[in-house]
Amino acid sequence: MTFQLTKMERADPLFLKLKAHYEQKLANLRAMNDNDNSPDMTASTRGRIKECKLFLSLDQDQPVIE
Repeated sequence: MTFQLTKMERADPLFLKLKAHYEQKLANLRAMNDNDNSPDMTASTRGRIKECKLFLSLDQDQPVIE
């Protein structure tokens, strides 16, 4: 299944606000991942990073494959 936003949807103020939020969240998670964490915490953080990147990929022209 693919999901793609139109150019108009990507220019919507709500999407832009969410994108800024996820970019900040991604930066915070990457900083957390640089710490010395347990393997479980590292795996959890990496999963959360992947979810942020998936959301941010909605800003691209190619479809996102889930």
